[in-house]
Amino acid sequence: MEHTAKDFFGNDLQIGDTVAFMRKEYRYLIEGKVIKITAKTILIEHEPLNGYYTQTKQSPNQVIKKPVTSTL
Repeated sequence: MEHTAKDFFGNDLQIGDTVAFMRKEYRYLIEGKVIKITAKTILIEHEPLNGYYTQTKQSPNQVIKKPVTSTL
């Protein structure tokens, strides 16, 4: 079964979307990529300060999808 999710502004989220979010116990936004969508959460892959990629679970309404810009 394929799950659907919407970001803070109601935009549809899909696997591969770039999103901004705040990690637990941090006060700044970081950028990551949606790699999995479940019934209640999304899994985001992102690069932490030590340079290695890691994953964070977030509620969909706690992220903001980066707008897609067209290149003409």
